Amino acid sequence: MMIFNIPALELFPGLMSEFHRGIRERGSELYELLQGDPSNTTRLKLDFLERLLERVEENRVAPEI
Repeated sequence: MMIFNIPALELFPGLMSEFHRGIRERGSELYELLQGDPSNTTRLKLDFLERLLERVEENRVAPEI
């Protein structure tokens, strides 16, 4: 996301860090909840969550204090 042609991550590193942490926590929670359901629909959801969590981890930023 760009604001004034500057990535939001550069403008708001603390806020983006919190945002990514929330996605990581909720995504992981949902991933664990869906484990054990053998349906094709659930497999698609798990695949999506795996990709999502990988992307969040790749873009992880340590909060500045």
